[in-house]
Amino acid sequence: KSFKYAPFRQEKIVNKLGINIINDSKATNLGATLSAIKSNSKDVTLLVGGRGKNEEYSLLFSEKFCPQNIVAYGECADEFMKSAFKCGYKNITKTKAFKDAVKMAVKKTSLGGTLLFSPACSSFDQFSSYLERGNEFNKIIKELEPI
Repeated sequence: KSFKYAPFRQEKIVNKLGINIINDSKATNLGATLSAIKSNSKDVTLLVGGRGKNEEYSLLFSEKFCPQNIVAYGECADEFMKSAFKCGYKNITKTKAFKDAVKMAVKKTSLGGTLLFSPACSSFDQFSSYLERGNEFNKIIKELEPI
């Protein structure tokens, strides 16, 4: 009963945007991200990126896992793009900056759908830790909410 999960492990974010938002910044490898996708609905926009760990991202684009939309950011955005196109997946967008990626992912998530921030990468291209990245994600979401 006293066990506490690490912060940003599939943490649901209460918001006023009309979408389900999950902050899984702790997912710093592909296995964790695939697990997060499996545990969420089919109407998912996936936000991935950061500094890659030389993993084979094509698994994201198999029928078993494939999200409705993917937004990739940061150092490994091109790797995600290459894997997506190699698999024939076209619903992928890339940005360099994290804030732009979050905004794009919110726009691409349909009303009632799920925005899953599960990066599959380390945070070290733009942040000092997954904790800093997770806090920044929450801050950006709050800024996007209507007053």
